[in-house]
Amino acid sequence: MLNRNQDQSIGAGAIAVQAARDVNIGLCFTEVRELCLLFLQQNFPKLREDALVEARTCVQQFIESLQKDIGSKATEINLLNFKNPDVQACLNDAVLAVARRGKAAHQEILCTLITERIAIQTSSFKEIVLAEAIQVTHKLTAEQIAMICLVHFVRSMSISNIQSLADLEPWAKKI
Repeated sequence: MLNRNQDQSIGAGAIAVQAARDVNIGLCFTEVRELCLLFLQQNFPKLREDALVEARTCVQQFIESLQKDIGSKATEINLLNFKNPDVQACLNDAVLAVARRGKAAHQEILCTLITERIAIQTSSFKEIVLAEAIQVTHKLTAEQIAMICLVHFVRSMSISNIQSLADLEPWAKKI
């Protein structure tokens, strides 16, 4: 209840929430961590102990990286998206990739893709592309990813006032 010194007013279509402590809407990161570990447990029940230890270590590293990414972009994400079955499937795919391939799964890229997938503003097309990227990333080598980045850079750049190929040399060195 409101006491004499408090006031609460809301606009049309809004919801007012009153609580004695913090109000959490959606999953907190502890629940996301538990979800990642549950995905590992459900998908790898028969691993030998040494393989399971390695898989858990890789998943823990992934969870820590994901937590940092989400924390650094807290204003750009919507934790309610973790309730979405497609987001949970993407998270499951990423956890499986990390458990299977370890560092070769490109954990930092997977963290970025997951963070982008739970962003506040996404389109249906972007969600589909991110889901597919999560499924493919762990199958690529570092060289293949570098080549994709190079192709994207070259196709996206625009250099004016080029008189000869020698003028492109500084750009080529940077690439």
